Amino acid sequence: MRDWFAASAREDRERAVAIGCKTFIWRSSGAEDACSTCAKLDGKRFRYAKPPTAGFPGELTCCEIGWCRCYAEAVIPGFN
Repeated sequence: MRDWFAASAREDRERAVAIGCKTFIWRSSGAEDACSTCAKLDGKRFRYAKPPTAGFPGELTCCEIGWCRCYAEAVIPGFN
């Protein structure tokens, strides 16, 4: 499941960048077992070209279950 989720997160990021998105908002899964790293990043905006040091949402392994269920909410130019 971790590999599938990480691949899906990468594909979403590539599509967002391809349509001109430069930034994203980190969205935590909101689950009880989300790690402190994910909780700390939740709601913050980052540039795709300069992600947080932890990496991109959905691609981390810091959560207790071994994979990150967070996602990047793409900021679409002219809509957000």
